[in-house]
Amino acid sequence: SKPATSSSYTPKPVAQILGQMAGSTPLSAYGSAEQQVEEKIGVPNGVVGYIIGRGGESITSMQRRTGCRVQIQKEHEMAPGTAQRVITLTAPTAESIAQCRGIIEEMVKERLASTASASAPTGGMVGGGALGGVGPGSNATAQMA
Repeated sequence: SKPATSSSYTPKPVAQILGQMAGSTPLSAYGSAEQQVEEKIGVPNGVVGYIIGRGGESITSMQRRTGCRVQIQKEHEMAPGTAQRVITLTAPTAESIAQCRGIIEEMVKERLASTASASAPTGGMVGGGALGGVGPGSNATAQMA
């Protein structure tokens, strides 16, 4: 055991290791950072749980289908007095973002329609839009997968 060998390490191998690791991070599945398109949208705080889904299944399914990364602002990060949560959508293409935003907007409409009143007309849900004809209800995400 020679202590001299441990101090003779140069930082080069570490940099190389880090370089190799950077290429294998999960983010690389979304393309490199330079080609990312980002968009922020606001949704009512009460709808966030519905967008995430039970055990995160809705948001996971949405991300898989659109190739868009969905990051929802933490509740404690909200500006005081606001009822809006910011959702950041990140994807390699504007098409992915538009598709993902469409799904989220549809879910918000659906959620607000179902919480407002059972007798309220559910405009825009017939035909399904971005959801591809999936009917309303909490099990819609299971059918979408």
